[in-house]
Amino acid sequence: VVGQSAKYAKKQKGLIGMFLRSPTYKPDSLLKELKPAMNDERMAIEGLYMFTFNQIDNTVQWSQEQLQRIK
Repeated sequence: VVGQSAKYAKKQKGLIGMFLRSPTYKPDSLLKELKPAMNDERMAIEGLYMFTFNQIDNTVQWSQEQLQRIK
């Protein structure tokens, strides 16, 4: 799984730069693009890893906002 993640990251030009340039990153657009794959049972996606980079409060708030949005 990690190898697949690394391959994907290599293909995403500018993704790392986006993380480095922004003091607060919200993965809303990434989740929007992943939604079809996440809803596809053939993909067998069970969850996502969220790295907080010590921004735990912001991550929890964002996560709660996302959960409210889908209810």
